[in-house]
Amino acid sequence: MTKELLAKDIKKLTPELLYAPAPEASHLVVACRRCDYSAARMAHAAEDVDAHVLNLNVTAVAPEGLDDYVLVALRVARRDASAVARSLERYGYSVLDFSGDADCSAADADEPDARERLRVAELLRYLEM
Repeated sequence: MTKELLAKDIKKLTPELLYAPAPEASHLVVACRRCDYSAARMAHAAEDVDAHVLNLNVTAVAPEGLDDYVLVALRVARRDASAVARSLERYGYSVLDFSGDADCSAADADEPDARERLRVAELLRYLEM
């Protein structure tokens, strides 16, 4: 009965259900040695800055020349991922890339709204230090 129930439930799981869109979410890519990987520590690092881990995926693909490393893709419930990235680095993890809705590039700085968002993001970053 348990195997039948599990098989039936697994067939219902779709990527849209597993990775439901979250408007206030950010994505991070973290590299760490296999022996240092801990989902609990990564979640704790995110929760230290009031962010919740929505998804955590571990891949066996490692950066070139670093066979004992794993890449971890995180999705956190926070619009600006910079505080989460700094927290993960304090815990000893290497953050390779992060993105979120609050990111504002220098190319967008010509628009008045983009400049205001950039200033607000810089102020929030300063206040979190």
